[in-house]
Amino acid sequence: MVSGEGYVSIDQEEYYKVQPGDAVFWEKDEWHETKSDIGLTAIVIQSKELNPADFMPFK
Repeated sequence: MVSGEGYVSIDQEEYYKVQPGDAVFWEKDEWHETKSDIGLTAIVIQSKELNPADFMPFK
């Protein structure tokens, strides 16, 4: 996310708030939804080579 705020879902029942600085990863062919009341700007990258775990710190 670059600006704004909104919500994402993969099941149409539970939504997660997203804001600038957040990254969201979906599996190939996974249904998903993004919505916002005030608008949002995001950068979308599709890649067969991208491994999300490479970008996520261990907690």
